[in-house]
Amino acid sequence: MTREEIDDCEAKLRDLLSRRQGDVGYQNGVEEGLRELALKVGASIRALRDHLGRTTDTQATIPELAHNIHQALQTWSMIDACRTAAKSHRTAVAAAIIAVCAALAAVSAAIANWVLAVKG
Repeated sequence: MTREEIDDCEAKLRDLLSRRQGDVGYQNGVEEGLRELALKVGASIRALRDHLGRTTDTQATIPELAHNIHQALQTWSMIDACRTAAKSHRTAVAAAIIAVCAALAAVSAAIANWVLAVKG
């Protein structure tokens, strides 16, 4: 996902959660919207632990969906940050190589001038 897509998904998550009123969120389409958003960002729509920490495998509730989506968006943000850092690193390495080539060209020109001055 790109930074823009991540921002759009975060805005959609905020919008869905702001529409939720008490425990009737499913009536406002919040639960279905969260499930769709979870599938889009790669978050789980299943609850693997209950409130006591016991292993279970049930449909996730609205708070669990919100948590899973938020966690997936954090992961996508980290992936995007790493991608940006990699691009910056490649640019820095290319700039360093160009600087070394320019320095070698300058040294070569200085040596050529010196040789011409000595012969001349």
